[in-house]
Amino acid sequence: MPAGTNPGVIGNRHALAAESGAFEGAQLVLDVAGGRGQLLVEVLRRQPAARAILLDRQEVIASAGEFLASTGVADRIEPTVGDFFQPVPSGADVYTLSLILHDWQDEQCIAILRNVHAAAAAGTKVLVIERALPPTGETTPSYAHDTTQGINMMVGVGGMERTLAEYKALLEASNFEFVRDWPTGSPMHVIEGRRR
Repeated sequence: MPAGTNPGVIGNRHALAAESGAFEGAQLVLDVAGGRGQLLVEVLRRQPAARAILLDRQEVIASAGEFLASTGVADRIEPTVGDFFQPVPSGADVYTLSLILHDWQDEQCIAILRNVHAAAAAGTKVLVIERALPPTGETTPSYAHDTTQGINMMVGVGGMERTLAEYKALLEASNFEFVRDWPTGSPMHVIEGRRR
């Protein structure tokens, strides 16, 4: 996960997501399974009025301290131990799931999203940050890499890469309304839903 800050086929995915416009006006961003907080750091650097909660497992949170201390925004991030298959903290106006859902089959994705839904107030924003495959029959400049990544996800962790329509269906199945797809200029998409 830390490699997401490195240039490559998708560039620095955290910076690309933070620059997409999807976080404008955010007050409290909760990054579900947010690793060491790389996405939150990029968001807070661009949203000076925002605060954040970094939610992840105990061993991950324990490893985040040194990184966060070097960022200049650590005082605005609250590291919190949690698990997305359990209830997640309430009160955020933006919840993010960055490269989480592609690790899982639909049933588990819906369970994760429903835990976020249960924590969120009506109108709360959820941002799903994922590589979105093109619709069947279409290709993109990164098509070969995206397809290979899809195979990697199936073989490695039992997950799958999905099309934008498939991510929209997961949101709808979890009682979120699809709002829009924020472009990042890369294969990564910031897919916005809102809690009904």
